[in-house]
Amino acid sequence: MLHLQPASDINHEISGTLTTMALSDAVTKFEALSYTWGDSRENRTIQLNGKAGYAVTDNLFYALRRLRNRRTERTVWIDAVCINQNDLDEKGHQVAIMGEIYLCATWVVIWIGESEKAEGAEPGVRGSVKVKYWKLYRQPNAVMFTRRVHHFIEAIRKAVPHRWERAWIVQEAACAKHITVMFGPCEMKFYSFYIFLYGVWEDCIYEDEVAKEKVSKADDAVSRIRDIRNRHQKKGRQSITSLLWNARLSQAIVAQDKVYSLLAIMPLEEVEFLRPNCKEAVNETFAKATYVAIRGDKSLDILGWIPFRDAPENKQKANASSLEPDVGMELEIWRNPELPSWAVDFTNVKYSLFDTPANKMLQNVWDDAETDTSYVAYLGNGKLGLKGCFIDNIDTVIQLQETGRSPSSRDEEVLCDLLTRASASAAVQDVIGLFQLNDKRPSRDRDKKKKFSGSKDWYKLELEKKKKDHSLDYLAHGLILWEETADFPPTFPSGYDNSFGLVLGQYDWYGHLEFYGKVTAGKAEIFSTKMGLVGVAPAGVREGDIITILDGAKLPIVLSPYGDRDEGEFIFRGYA
Repeated sequence: MLHLQPASDINHEISGTLTTMALSDAVTKFEALSYTWGDSRENRTIQLNGKAGYAVTDNLFYALRRLRNRRTERTVWIDAVCINQNDLDEKGHQVAIMGEIYLCATWVVIWIGESEKAEGAEPGVRGSVKVKYWKLYRQPNAVMFTRRVHHFIEAIRKAVPHRWERAWIVQEAACAKHITVMFGPCEMKFYSFYIFLYGVWEDCIYEDEVAKEKVSKADDAVSRIRDIRNRHQKKGRQSITSLLWNARLSQAIVAQDKVYSLLAIMPLEEVEFLRPNCKEAVNETFAKATYVAIRGDKSLDILGWIPFRDAPENKQKANASSLEPDVGMELEIWRNPELPSWAVDFTNVKYSLFDTPANKMLQNVWDDAETDTSYVAYLGNGKLGLKGCFIDNIDTVIQLQETGRSPSSRDEEVLCDLLTRASASAAVQDVIGLFQLNDKRPSRDRDKKKKFSGSKDWYKLELEKKKKDHSLDYLAHGLILWEETADFPPTFPSGYDNSFGLVLGQYDWYGHLEFYGKVTAGKAEIFSTKMGLVGVAPAGVREGDIITILDGAKLPIVLSPYGDRDEGEFIFRGYA
């Protein structure tokens, strides 16, 4: 603990002593500081244990000046001072008990920055200005209101949104018994600050758009932190998937902190497996976190967080090759090559396939799919053990250059060719056997169309007719035509009643393809299998890849054989 010596003037030298205390000691009373380190270069010095010259960052120096009491010593815990940052073993131990430290603190002080306007004008230290929202916000004079909180406004201009996007602040706020927010010489309780910040944004005190955007981002971040805190205070520890998703926009200098910063509010069984290790590689930490999420949720939904495609070698060239803006390129939606194919990069979570409009598409799919956790195992070295069943091998893959209503002649040719080959394969293969249990169901009557099902000319002719219907694009029409010509039963047998494409109406097809194209950043590919199944998959799939249904997955998954096919090891490509 740091015992901060009192000071009657803000310009007095900062002095303190370090002692060791037991958190279990009921006599121990201390406060904990939550702040951002800021510039990692240590530009200021304080006196510590009677010796001058202990280096601290600018932001911590300003915080320490304001934290001092006027007449009495103040005991605080501050990570940069109380942890030996050069000792990885000590650092790992302290990170593991960080939540307990903030839980045991009588108050957690969130420091959001110094006000330049207050620095020279305010000689006081802690307690100079006590801000009470319910008095300030009801000031009848807007000018007076702004004057009274000018320190706060200045701090917002400087400090947000990155102060509130710091990864560790989520856990610190969730565990704290009581929170106060400090900005320059001002202090405000956390809930009052939350309401006040919303009031600042709502009343549009700022006139310039840049400042408004900052306040808006800060308001969003504070709202997320408050929601996580409220859930933790009322319901206790939350699942790792929920926490990682809600804190996905937080920022961390050390990548592992995206996971470690939430350990104190995760279930205990998850914490045991993810015990902090500052010597552990990032890919190992993220792989373990993904595995724990799958095991805890009994679902493979978290695999929907993984971007569908690899990073391009030349970003500028990739953008220039497309007629339309590449949303995926702009958002940098691609997978991290340093991680195992199935591991989520928690520093770059941009979307979830199952937390988007795709849910509409999946309403009739296996929403209650669960994974038997006894079949889920982390094997080390980036390998995950799962249970699943093989469906078919991919036989043909095409990537269409244009999915608008006026297809190129090349696209029209390759699409018709793929659909024709798939129809021909389906005619001689037992495709229905994949989905039948012991229940035989009659096929739909296709007397008029079955004779054309293997004809490329018939597909082209029908597509020409469909061009007059502007409600759908030609790709959606093509898949509808293929479904109509394929010899599938009107419904699947019991147990498969609500599976995949056959429950989608023609207008659902369009919405499905349109959305899928967006989440794959416009790089979706159409494929057919050896048995004549047709599907859509992310770019990068290739002939010989396999279509599987894994235990706990709501949609089929594409896997690429890794090394010797007989070894049963695969690379995760994405949902199909």
